[in-house]
Amino acid sequence: MNPLSIIAGPLIDGINSLGKTFFGSKEERDKQSQEQFMSVQNSYQAEQSAPEKQNWFNILVDGFNRLQRPAMTSGVIALFVWAAVEPASFIITMQALTTVPEMLWYILASVIAFWFSGRILEKAPMKIKQQEIDSAKVIAKEVNEARQKLKSEKDWEDKYQEELKDNSKPLSNRAILEWNQRRKNNP
Repeated sequence: MNPLSIIAGPLIDGINSLGKTFFGSKEERDKQSQEQFMSVQNSYQAEQSAPEKQNWFNILVDGFNRLQRPAMTSGVIALFVWAAVEPASFIITMQALTTVPEMLWYILASVIAFWFSGRILEKAPMKIKQQEIDSAKVIAKEVNEARQKLKSEKDWEDKYQEELKDNSKPLSNRAILEWNQRRKNNP
């Protein structure tokens, strides 16, 4: 037996064990990844093969939902083919499209953005920054203060009537503004 393997064998095994402790076993990670993938696939299968999804209407809607992106992509490619095959009719059609009102183009762009942006948002990282949380807290505080102020303003009508009845002290600025407003509205 080699004396070097007697010393190096346990040392290498120890390093390997330490690495598995921190990083885990590649086989275990692959196994967990495969189990997660199969779980997702099984849930998709269960969703699509549910008995309530087997009527003609649901099948039609599912097919329609899958059709938009390929149809739009094929349409754009078809425009390039059309321009190469029939340039004269392509130019006439494009000139006719210049008469479409600008607002209608905006509507078309928003519809296309609706169909294509869903996947972008789906894959976008959903991380909320601390600054956004802080600004949301500030906005929530301001909304709460505005609600409290609105509630106290509802009670102001009673305070205004009391202030008008008490002639011993001058009216507050708010009461004077209210009095002037009413006087303006009812001459």
